[in-house]
Amino acid sequence: MPYVELGCRAVLCLVFLAALAGKATGWRAFVSSVPGLVPGVPAAPVAVAALAGESTAVALLVLGERAGFVLAAVLLAAFAAAILR
Repeated sequence: MPYVELGCRAVLCLVFLAALAGKATGWRAFVSSVPGLVPGVPAAPVAVAALAGESTAVALLVLGERAGFVLAAVLLAAFAAAILR
């Protein structure tokens, strides 16, 4: 079973690293899209929080912490809720 956990960690890291790269290279576009996903809040702090959360999730997953899975699940649920809204 350790291989399944390692595979899940690797996939989640790749997903969040790709998301980080997309947000970092298109920072202005990402910040301008935030009000459409989360209306009524300042866009820049939400964008920075998203990057910080994704970076933390990657770090925790690489370090082998179970909290990385929890944070990844919370972030994915929040992103899904924002998209559904």
